[in-house]
Amino acid sequence: MQRLLLPAALASALALAACGGDRPAADTDSAPATSGAATASDHQFSPEISEADFREMVRTLASDEFEGRAPGSPGGEKTVEYISAQFERIGLQPAGENNGWYQTVPMVQTTASDETVLRLSGPNGERELAFGTDMMLGTRTGQEKVSVQDSELVFVGYGVDAPERDWNDYEGLDVKGKTVVILVNDPGFHVDDEELFDGNRMTYYGRWTYKFEEAARKGADAAIIIHDTPGASYGWDVVRTSWSGAQFDLRAEDDPAPRLPAQGWTTNDVARELFANAGLDLDEQIRAASSADFKPVPLQASVSFELESEVVE
Repeated sequence: MQRLLLPAALASALALAACGGDRPAADTDSAPATSGAATASDHQFSPEISEADFREMVRTLASDEFEGRAPGSPGGEKTVEYISAQFERIGLQPAGENNGWYQTVPMVQTTASDETVLRLSGPNGERELAFGTDMMLGTRTGQEKVSVQDSELVFVGYGVDAPERDWNDYEGLDVKGKTVVILVNDPGFHVDDEELFDGNRMTYYGRWTYKFEEAARKGADAAIIIHDTPGASYGWDVVRTSWSGAQFDLRAEDDPAPRLPAQGWTTNDVARELFANAGLDLDEQIRAASSADFKPVPLQASVSFELESEVVE
């Protein structure tokens, strides 16, 4: 179980408070003092919402004392206590359980084994991809073991199905029994085409969350995103650290949206080798994927893995 704040976002709550009329003036001249919250600073909070107050809140929440603010961690507990104290300071009324600030939400903590190996089989034999170095893999199923065997790899460009934009990278493809390989960001980004989607302004179709959601809706075995720093706007080190360790999610039985058996990332170097082994040039395929005429491309290879995870509800 995790404690979630209601409202969930401090910025939203402050904006609501700004429109809420009169509020108590007590305790507005100092930082809130709560058990387990941040050490008080010498910042003087003002009765009205100010830029200086926002800066102080961001500085406090981003400090080492909050340890990254991960759910269920001591830093996460400090975070919710600090934010709830700010809610109270500006005069908001609680709307959680038992007239409190929190709502208890059942969640699942999943930690994928860092010994997981992803095996690629193709025309040039087999290659084992190492967790962290070559790829990252995880599951949102809540299962302790996910097995995928000899799943055909298919390149689906940017993995976008957007009828309102007359765009479908999955057109004509049945992905059942297959693992899809996907580019990060939106069509047009890597070829700098401002006429495609929203140019360099990423839409939701460019988010890795959407790409996995769409692959799940299509019924794929798994989905693997090809990382590149410009397209993702962060380096492989961010992928590695973000996808290792405990991952938190709603329980599958509480969330009706389809989920992939497994999903993850691979490095750009691995992807280039994978495409080259299929007689393909990754850069040429990126240019092809930036056209509405793009069709899915079999990569003449398959993937197998046994993904074991520690699951705690």
